[in-house]
Amino acid sequence: FNGRHYDVGTGRNVSLNQIKEIVSKYFPDLNFEYVAPRPGDVNITCANTLDLEKLGWEPKPKIYDEEHIRKRSRLIPYAINARTQKYVNEIPYNYKPLKGKKYMWNNSAKNEIKDYNLLDMSI
Repeated sequence: FNGRHYDVGTGRNVSLNQIKEIVSKYFPDLNFEYVAPRPGDVNITCANTLDLEKLGWEPKPKIYDEEHIRKRSRLIPYAINARTQKYVNEIPYNYKPLKGKKYMWNNSAKNEIKDYNLLDMSI
């Protein structure tokens, strides 16, 4: 690269409002607080990948759609069930976004969540 720097990213901007919209569907009782921008805040962040693309690199953006968030969130009820198994006298947390389906922490669940960390999200 001869000492040059390159921006690496998707080449697309995702706003916090877009993320808020998706999160709100799964957590409707969650309140978001809008605060004034702080000094140095950047309004739009988007990597300029043109120099890398000239070298043959292509961005492969992850899509954080509702399905991705649902898959990513499924570990929460497994964790609740695992805790319930350990602390049998404790009232379990009621996780509303994925209600209606039974999540039982067992060997099958452990196999299902293999490579779960690959679904991690960041902006």
